[in-house]
This record gives sequence, C-alpha cells and structure tokens, in this order.
Amino acid sequence: MLPRTLAAALCTLSLLLPAARLAAAETSATRGAALFLVNCAACHQATGEGIKGIFPPLAQSDYLLADKARSIRIAIQGTSGPLVVNGVEFQGVMPAPAPLEDQQVADILTYVRSAWGNRGDAVTAAEVAQVRAALASADP
Repeated sequence: MLPRTLAAALCTLSLLLPAARLAAAETSATRGAALFLVNCAACHQATGEGIKGIFPPLAQSDYLLADKARSIRIAIQGTSGPLVVNGVEFQGVMPAPAPLEDQQVADILTYVRSAWGNRGDAVTAAEVAQVRAALASADP
C-alpha cells in the first residue's frame, strides 16, 4: 500500500509544480503591469502601442522579442539612435529609467513580453543581474 501512496503523492506533486511555476510567472507579470504603468506608460502608452512616429510600440513588437538581453539592457540604461520596430524606423532617445531593482526590471519585461499579443518568455532577476554585470564590466 505504501508504494501506491507514494506514487500518488509523487503524481500529485508533479501536477502542482508546473502550476506553481505558472503562478510565479503570473505574479511577476501582475507586478510588472503595475510597474509598467508608473515607469513606461507615459511614452509607450498603457496599451503598449506607443505614439506613432515618436515612441515605438511594445505591442506585437518584433524588436522587443528578437533579443531578450537587448531588451533588458534598454530597460536598464535606455537607448538612443535609430531603431526599426515592425518595419518602421524610430529616431529618438529613451533615457535611462529611474533605478529599478533586478526583480522589478524582470517583472516589467515579463509583463511586456506577454501582453498585447506578445508571446515572449518570462525574464528572471538572474538574467537582469547578468546583463547589469556585463554593462558594469564594460563601463570604463
């Protein structure tokens, strides 16, 4: 009887683990949505559509999803110069945002990469820390 009980417990546990991972991602995206409204929506709009000709869209953005590390870098230090999003060139500057913790950056990007038709995977605080460390070591 014990082996069946153990097997049942392991089966139940294996069903709960993916659900726990999903709940964690939802929590990150939920936190990210709130942080996005405070830190990003003024330019990129609450809908993620940006402002035509001025601020690029994040909604269904090929640029956003093409390079996760680049997105993390931009969220940390901003960017300037030309960039092409969904075939449209934008000339502008995104100044470095207010300092955010690694988890906050991860939450915002997890939200953005999964909202408005985007189908990107989650961003972790460890990934943000790795990009931040690379930026720090590249700084003179």
